Amino acid sequence: MKRFYIGIVFAMLFSIPVAIVYGQVEHNYHVVSGFTDCDSLHLDHLEKDQAVSILRQTRFRYQQEFKLTRNQGLKHGAYYSCDGKKGYLVVTFNDQDYLYFNVPLDIWEEFTKSPDPEGYFLKHIRDAL
Repeated sequence: MKRFYIGIVFAMLFSIPVAIVYGQVEHNYHVVSGFTDCDSLHLDHLEKDQAVSILRQTRFRYQQEFKLTRNQGLKHGAYYSCDGKKGYLVVTFNDQDYLYFNVPLDIWEEFTKSPDPEGYFLKHIRDAL
């Protein structure tokens, strides 16, 4: 039993420096099975800032986001989908929001699972979608 407690203390002490070195990533994920109001969105005729604001206020069946604590570069990503297959992608890079329509879920999953999300964004998303 004593070894168990020593192991827990060691794990806690080891994880603190790792979090400081690599920064903090905050994830938020939810799937809502009930009422959504995303089916009737028509964002393509709006200014980007208006469209992003509406997305953030709308209920979606599938929604996931992450935040990175850094001063420059990639800071935030969010994916919003009514059907869980294609959706809206909002990425904050260098304090500028990028908005993409009809992004397949697998692109979002590759982006969030990448060991270098900023590199993935720059190579596969920013100018490619």
